[in-house]
Amino acid sequence: MDTAVAVVKCTSYDYAEVEASLRKQIEALEGIPAIFEPDTQVLLKINLLSGAKPEKVICTHPVVVEALANILLEKGASVIIGDSPAGTFSKEKLEQAYRISGMQGVAERTGAKLNYDLTSKMVKLTGGRTVAIWQQALAANFVISVAKLKTHALMTYTGAVKNMFGIIPGLSKAELHMLCPSKEAFANFLADLYATLPPDFAVIDGIWGMEGDGPANGKLRKAGVLIAAVNGAVADLAACQLIGIDPLQVPLLKELQRRKLCPEDVEDLEWLCEEEKDFSIRPFKLPASSSKYWRFLIPKKLWRMMEKVPVVNKEKCVSCQECYKICPAHTISMVENKAQVGHKNCIACYCCHEVCAFDAIELKTRILAK
Repeated sequence: MDTAVAVVKCTSYDYAEVEASLRKQIEALEGIPAIFEPDTQVLLKINLLSGAKPEKVICTHPVVVEALANILLEKGASVIIGDSPAGTFSKEKLEQAYRISGMQGVAERTGAKLNYDLTSKMVKLTGGRTVAIWQQALAANFVISVAKLKTHALMTYTGAVKNMFGIIPGLSKAELHMLCPSKEAFANFLADLYATLPPDFAVIDGIWGMEGDGPANGKLRKAGVLIAAVNGAVADLAACQLIGIDPLQVPLLKELQRRKLCPEDVEDLEWLCEEEKDFSIRPFKLPASSSKYWRFLIPKKLWRMMEKVPVVNKEKCVSCQECYKICPAHTISMVENKAQVGHKNCIACYCCHEVCAFDAIELKTRILAK
């Protein structure tokens, strides 16, 4: 297992600073070829959760993507930028997301291509489950997970490995939440996906990140760091260490460690460029839904009463119906032109919380939710 991680202080989205940082990391890790063979397709699998402006810190910042694209183009690669945002997977939605997030501008300035191929192929994963994967993710010769440093309401933390969930198209992702309703079951699925289709390289944009109720409605936090590794799980373990999140509170990291796909201890990491001690980042605030160790000492029925569920703030709800469309358990209805969550059958996947662009969905204890 490659345990090297290259961590660099990067204080802003100034293009020159970002490009220099990425070049330093790539050189230190030696994980990207000096020159690519002709016609090599490199996919930059970005985090494009929704069509959000860069300053909202929901998506991978376009400057990071632009600098990485230019470096790869210099090496002779054909660069493709893509993701499958939450909700429907359509050309119209992709066009909107690329434009608002700044990725359209990146493509225009660099010559990199944006993925509009909506076709997919069924792939059997480690563990036996068969899922749809969008075709471009399979066609690429080299895949880089270009993630965003954020907390996550369901998984506690999201980074390089969780970012690869986006190679599953559109509403198929919501359906998988229904098939894997618990945090542990979903982490197990994500580990299957990673074991079957791991990225070849990973970069985490942590110049600005998100804490609290991420990945879309948390608070902005400046961390001033870029993290890179050949092994995405190594990048995530290092990221958690830097922002003060215990890996035992991250179901996906726990599962990857159990499978020997991630080092069991941060002491096993080989820090390149800069050492862990060179950083002093105030610990990120965890999501309200984050599970504590003592959860497993509480009877299941009692814990279900205590877990966090989505509640709609009707004053903020604009009736866009995005939560209604994405809910895998079909527990959201529109009542008097406002969304309403039926908590009896809610599986607490927080898909609705992720897609709400108006911060109208809050997380509250189930027994107190109305």
